Amino acid sequence: MTQPVTEAQYLAAIARIYQGKTPIGIAFCVADGYLLTCAHVVSKALGHQRKSYQILAQEMLGQKIALEFCGEGQVERHHATVVYWRSPAQTEPGTTDVDVAVLRLTEAMPRTAQLLVLKRFPAFWENTFRVSGTPAKVADGVWAKGNLDGTSHDGRLVQMVAGPGYAIEPGFSGAPVWSPSLGDAIVGMVVARDKQREEERISFMVPAARLRPALDAVELETLMDILAPQINVLKDVISTAYSIAAGDRITTFPISTQVDPIQALRENLASLLSIPNHNPTSSGPLPFAVAVLTLPVLSLPEALRNALTVWLERRVTDLTQLLATAQQAVTAAAVQASTQAHLLLWVRTSPEYASQDRYLVSAFCIPEPNTYNPANGTGCEPLKAVEAFRDAAKSDTIARDDLEKVLQTCLQEVSTSYKQAIAHKELILELILPIPLLNYDIDQWNEQSPRKIPIHLQHLLQEVDTVSIPPIGYRYQVMLRMADRFDPYFAHLRPFWETKWKMLKTAIDTRCQAKQVLISGHCSNFQTILAQDDCLGMHLNTMLPNASTEQRLLALILGATPTALWLRQIPSRSKYKKPFSDLLEHSVGDIVCKVREARRVAFDKQGKLHFGRHLALIWDNPQLVPPEAEIANTLDMPQEMP
Repeated sequence: MTQPVTEAQYLAAIARIYQGKTPIGIAFCVADGYLLTCAHVVSKALGHQRKSYQILAQEMLGQKIALEFCGEGQVERHHATVVYWRSPAQTEPGTTDVDVAVLRLTEAMPRTAQLLVLKRFPAFWENTFRVSGTPAKVADGVWAKGNLDGTSHDGRLVQMVAGPGYAIEPGFSGAPVWSPSLGDAIVGMVVARDKQREEERISFMVPAARLRPALDAVELETLMDILAPQINVLKDVISTAYSIAAGDRITTFPISTQVDPIQALRENLASLLSIPNHNPTSSGPLPFAVAVLTLPVLSLPEALRNALTVWLERRVTDLTQLLATAQQAVTAAAVQASTQAHLLLWVRTSPEYASQDRYLVSAFCIPEPNTYNPANGTGCEPLKAVEAFRDAAKSDTIARDDLEKVLQTCLQEVSTSYKQAIAHKELILELILPIPLLNYDIDQWNEQSPRKIPIHLQHLLQEVDTVSIPPIGYRYQVMLRMADRFDPYFAHLRPFWETKWKMLKTAIDTRCQAKQVLISGHCSNFQTILAQDDCLGMHLNTMLPNASTEQRLLALILGATPTALWLRQIPSRSKYKKPFSDLLEHSVGDIVCKVREARRVAFDKQGKLHFGRHLALIWDNPQLVPPEAEIANTLDMPQEMP
């Protein structure tokens, strides 16, 4: 329940806004580092001659103004930037707030500053108000008091009639309206006065209900301030937390498709604010913050957990009860929620046609990895696109030169036949390949065939350094997998592979650097090192002859080691060693995203010299294998005769 406001708290929450050396209005603290005021006060402080409703938001956002706190008799000069601006013309239809701006302090809030909570009321007739402002030539501030009347006919403003003493005049705009008769609550913000009938001493406030959009913007910004610096910890669960917060309303308010995790976080929080909900504890960013705090898969840093807890405590009456209620639902939803779908392309050697570069190929779509069971194939859909490329006369094998077209056709099938199942999910490409194919630049394959582009556009793709089709490594996370692991000969290594994968997940959760997890593959005894129980991966920052690279890849299988990062080629005249080393400075859990970022930069620069074009990454998850491979590994191996 909102605590009654005292005079000391009121005065400690307000700041004077200046134009030069002259105070022209008031702002008041509504969250740590954020203040509410009138848009016209801000435009005046910046010296604009136009009316505030004639100024577009993009002109004002980021502008800086001066203000002054006077808590406990000590004057503190501060600056703030505009982060929210709404000043629509009175006749603009559909607007919910009017003449409002939100400011963010560029320095820490004064130690003595207090926060004010606005409270909504359905009616105001015959209730009292008190307001502090800085009218002309009274820089230290004075009080005005009087009675509240009803709302204006358009419902936007509440009429105020000043009693004896000071009336509302320039210098009061932006001040919080304090009503002793409504439980000593802050009920609105002073916005205007009747200039035509000054003798009537009538002015107007924006009621708290009409300030909701601005306060929502504050909610978003304060939560972003907490979460954005920890985006590497949170990025893998942002969509899960959003799905939990949105619930069954997610079909109308889908998950953000932004690749950048900070932009995705901001878009998701903004979407939650637009979801209508009359329960304040299950609307806006609140349920998102609760989900992050209670998701069982997260081991939150102590500082982040404390900051989130404080943020929630300021907004709910009983946080302990809210978390207890949410825990069970969040846990259940987190188990079901998945933000990824997977396309598995499984290419394996056909002994009969190996010399002809022909392969046995299968493809699968796994829309929901959390429910996939490789033992019986449930949750996995075989893709029919592969069938068109199989040659029945050659044991249903597919030529190596057709593999790119096979993947393109599979992507088309997934995007049409499984559109609903993978809606709002990131599609991960898992290319399960024999060792000889792992060093090919498969992530540079085209997502679509250039030959199928409309005829009148084809010539544009022929122009050098102008337009080209983004490769699959630009659009998707492309993970190489090792098809030879599924050979029955290596079936006994499966438990060790699973154990190392669990160790890798622990390293990800504890934010271990990649260089602490991936050992160098340049050592002479690489077979021994890769087979060690604590070796989880390998990196190669210089190119080796194909045979030497393939030896190390085979050593990964023999050592049951799940991951590797290497350069397929060394780009000439390119400084590749430092950016490669920089990759290894990141958390091992970030490597997949960082590799895609490097591939995107390489494509954007339209050059083959960038090291990102030549990165190869193996990321071999034993829980996400083709169902046929799982079945094959359960078959008894033939015993060799002496």
